[in-house]
Amino acid sequence: MGVVIVNIVIHLFKTFKKSVIKASVRMKKTLSIIIILLICFLILPSALADGGFFIKIHDEDIWRLFDEEQQFCAINYKDGVQHMILTIDTAEKVQGDQAVWIFPVPADPKQVDINILKGFPELFGKDLERLAENSISQAYTLMSISQIYPFPFAYFGTLSPGAFRAGSMEKSLDAEGVTVYERIEKMGLTTELVGALDSQSLENYLTSKDLKLPPEFTLILDEYIGKHYVFVITWISDVHEFRNSQADVEYDYYYRRRTGNTVGVFISFPTPKIYYPLKPTSVYGDTVVPAVIYVMGYVQPELYKEIKADSEITFFSESTHKAPKDLKDFYSGYSLPAISSRESNYYISNLEYTKVKISAPSNALIQDLWFKNEVPNKVVVYESLINRIIWWGLIIFIFISCLSSLLAGIIVFRNDNPHLFKFALFGLFNFLTLVGVWIAAYIKGVDHAFTERKQAVYQRIKLEGRQKTAIAIPLSIIIVITLLIPVSILLQLQDIIFPLLFSLFVGFIFFPFIIFVPLILWGYYKHKKVLVFNLVFSGMFLVLLILSRIILAIFI
Repeated sequence: MGVVIVNIVIHLFKTFKKSVIKASVRMKKTLSIIIILLICFLILPSALADGGFFIKIHDEDIWRLFDEEQQFCAINYKDGVQHMILTIDTAEKVQGDQAVWIFPVPADPKQVDINILKGFPELFGKDLERLAENSISQAYTLMSISQIYPFPFAYFGTLSPGAFRAGSMEKSLDAEGVTVYERIEKMGLTTELVGALDSQSLENYLTSKDLKLPPEFTLILDEYIGKHYVFVITWISDVHEFRNSQADVEYDYYYRRRTGNTVGVFISFPTPKIYYPLKPTSVYGDTVVPAVIYVMGYVQPELYKEIKADSEITFFSESTHKAPKDLKDFYSGYSLPAISSRESNYYISNLEYTKVKISAPSNALIQDLWFKNEVPNKVVVYESLINRIIWWGLIIFIFISCLSSLLAGIIVFRNDNPHLFKFALFGLFNFLTLVGVWIAAYIKGVDHAFTERKQAVYQRIKLEGRQKTAIAIPLSIIIVITLLIPVSILLQLQDIIFPLLFSLFVGFIFFPFIIFVPLILWGYYKHKKVLVFNLVFSGMFLVLLILSRIILAIFI
């Protein structure tokens, strides 16, 4: 069987070669252009498809949670109230209780709720931008397959806030000029909600607890004091208990952490806009301490120029989100179904969230970060491409097909007054694949039906024996292969026949070849100008398909 196929291919090649040699210079140029465009198409898919179905669409930073010195924050903003988890890794073994973390909060202390946490939301959503790119790539793969010949290459392209509290909201004056509104001790940590008259008073208060601040930090504190801010201060009060608490963490993603200690603080407060304290980190000078902020829902961060170039904004969607029971207060505003005491997680469907990663030098953090609680326009576009890709694909396919047919008609029949509207509509035959376009062009005789030429010009050529053979052999092979499928099923020989029929050579290369050879030969001997139209249409569709994909890749 293999020898027969090889002989047929050799015979077809020789016959086709003789035909090409006799062709006009114009035909040679046209074929050369088509071949060059085809080569370009074969090279570009891998670059334009962004890896096809193998692209990474998950958040890589969540896998590195607590692996390096950086700040992690999760924010849930509902009904004017911000629920925030701040988690910081010290990136070193704790040697004493000298570490202290201070976060300013823009709210009345009576409306602020704090707690100490163990854990962080497990956010494993998919990147909307990459999902949109993936949808576009699949649509373009289908459009390229409609042309038959690129098919083989398209194939390859392809924590409990409501738990133990050690204090109340009653004011207590622990030091002159400092008010402690709330105090919590848990897991070897102490967290206080503190107000201060001035930075010196706050510094004296911390010094009384053997907690020292860098001199530069007092200047930063001065910018918050007297402006309706309070401070959440956390420090390690029991090193032994703190270490044991860190060892008890059992979330799946923690197995990647080898060293480092985490601090989790829950803060809830009313605010007209979503807020994240960036400025305190500026005390580290030119050191880069990345901040990774996750905000539930799609929002717009107000990035100022000093950090804009070093910031990344990504939008995610998670079909089923696992919300730990211990973090129930953080998920305030979400519909959490009732679960038994034995279950440890709630499940939220279609969770949307925004990730902001800031990797600017610390001295560039001259302001805190605020967010607009608005859906960005690009998210609307991404969701439209993801959820309505069939309609977008149809619109693009129809537009490119009709424009290709129109341009091909103008180029080939420019001297025959082509009917532009008819040629544009003719592009809809591309829904029948490129084979349908070619056959329809021959049957309808577009060289006279869509032009002012009143009489069709046919080449009255009597086909010689070898010419008839060149057309008959491919057609015969198509018929035989088509008949082999039902016959093999009836005779239960599909395990033998199917691997051969759908092998790389027969299914992806040889089959398209034998489809187009008779169509090209028929056009060359009987409808040469229509053949030129078909070739130009194929080239135009290919060029427009590539150009439109490049444009989408640039703007999306």
